[in-house]
This record gives sequence, C-alpha cells and structure tokens, in this order.
Amino acid sequence: MREHLVPNAHIAYVFLLRALEQIYQDKQLGEESAEVQEIVVRLATAASLMGEQEPAMKMLEGCWERVADDQEVKKDSGYPDMWQKEQIGRIAKVLGPLATDKGEFDRAVQVYGVALQAARFLDTRIDVEQRDRLRAQTAGFVASLGETFALKGDYESARVLLLGLLAEIRQRNQDVGAEANRVDQWTCLDAVVMLNLAQVFAQLRSMDESSEWATSALAATAKNQGVRACDNCYTHTVYHMGTIAEAKGKNGDALVMYRKALEHGRKTKTGNIETIKSSIAKLESI
Repeated sequence: MREHLVPNAHIAYVFLLRALEQIYQDKQLGEESAEVQEIVVRLATAASLMGEQEPAMKMLEGCWERVADDQEVKKDSGYPDMWQKEQIGRIAKVLGPLATDKGEFDRAVQVYGVALQAARFLDTRIDVEQRDRLRAQTAGFVASLGETFALKGDYESARVLLLGLLAEIRQRNQDVGAEANRVDQWTCLDAVVMLNLAQVFAQLRSMDESSEWATSALAATAKNQGVRACDNCYTHTVYHMGTIAEAKGKNGDALVMYRKALEHGRKTKTGNIETIKSSIAKLESI
C-alpha cells in the first residue's frame, strides 16, 4: 500500500480503509498487531489531512495507549522495542499538532516529551544512514515543543529551547557541508525555528528583535523556493512581518505585507488564508 502516491488524502483514506477491511475479513492479523496499528496511524493521518480532526485524534489516541503512557514510553508494551519507539514517533507527528490546534497544549507537551524519549532510545541503535533522518524528526519535535510552550504563554522556555535548537541545526548544516543544500527533512527547518523565535519575541514586545528574526527566516526560505515547507514558512513569515508593522502603527506597511502573504499563500496553497484575509479586511475598514 503506497497511499502517499495517490493524488489526495481522500483517496488515500479509502485505500487504507479498504486494506483494513480486507485484513479483518481475512482474520490473519488482530487489531493489536503491529502491522494493523501502523495502518491505523496512516489512516488517521489521511483523516487529519481531510480535516476530520476528531476521528483522527480518536484513532491516534487509541494507538498511543498501546505504546505509551501519558508521561513516558510504556514498559512491557508487548511490541518489539525498536518498533514501539518508531511507532511513537509516527503517532506524535500527527497527534501533537492536532492537540495543539485544539488548544490542548499540555497534551501536546506530553506527546512531544514522550516522542523525544523514544528518539533518544533510537538514536544509538539505528543505522548511521537512518540517523540523520531521525535527528531531523527529533529537531522537528523540539521546534513544535517550543512553539507549544509559546502558545501556553511560557515564552522564556520557548525562547531558550528554540535558540538551543537553532544552534544545533546550524552546527549540523556546517558539519555536513554541501549536503546541507539538498532537499530533505532538514530543509527550511532553520527558517521555521527563526519564525518561531520572531513570534516569541513579538509576544515579549521586543518588536525590533522579532523583525530581525523574521528577516533572517525570509532569507533562509529564499534558498529553496518551491519546497512546500519553505513556501509555508515564507507565507507565515511575511504575514508576521505585517503584524509587526501593524503593532508599530504602520498600517500601510502592514497592508503591503498582508497582501503579499495572501498572494503567495494562494499561489502555493500555504499559510492561513482566512486569517490573512481577515487582517486585510480589518485594516481596509479603518
């Protein structure tokens, strides 16, 4: 089953659902089997992409209970150690953002915390060829954790976490040299972290420092235009620069930024289009 090759999440959902139905009909694998649990996570991922967040969360929470407790990796889960830790990562990639979107920040922090425990276990046990991919995923979890701390209002923890992560990403990119320019899971991760820092400093009312981080994020995204992660970061960063201008009372500059973000967001299908449109409408009505 290669649902990632199909044109959209709806078709992927149908393929995966049919696969599960066939498995249950054949009665060769139980619901608790590792193979079925992996398919359920993929099904939940497709549901999330379709906008079906509640069903996705329900499926993911069910899978999570089999491999993890609230605060730690589950002991004696009955699954092979390596698979259990990898499954935690697969679930956390979807469950963490869903919990954050629902405003369940403490739950998201728990999920990312357990995912980082699992990643530490895997880091010393997987092949060297796979380690860079795992570390990119781990860096993504740390970035998401920092963003979640900021959403909780713990800006100092977010600032410290994100600055430390950015230093690690820059060191990694320096160590790998030319390979850092290839498109992979690391691409634009530094830009995402810089955008997060810009948002944190804006909340701390350090608008000049926020603007500096946003400008650095834009420069980083410019290196890989056309890569979805970079395009998404670009749209959000330009919008953020608009919020900085508006906070400074420069409504004309803010409108320019908002319109630029809207144009790019529509072109690349990235960013929160409705939020951008609302900000434009607000300023145009003044």
